[in-house]
Amino acid sequence: MVCNRKVWAPSLPEDEPETPEIRERKARAQIFATHAKNNESWCKSEYSWEADAWSDVFGPIRDDPCLAM
Repeated sequence: MVCNRKVWAPSLPEDEPETPEIRERKARAQIFATHAKNNESWCKSEYSWEADAWSDVFGPIRDDPCLAM
């Protein structure tokens, strides 16, 4: 909890085998959670939340060569 409010942070099952894909997902989830907690702790603007969402969530989708149009 941050500032007496719950901040949503992603979580992944702990019982999955440690594959490279799972390690990558956990690393991305950690970055996302860190940004969310930091934005809430410092009472950052909506722009900061949006910029992090674009970077953390949509960045990998945009950079995926298989999804390029």
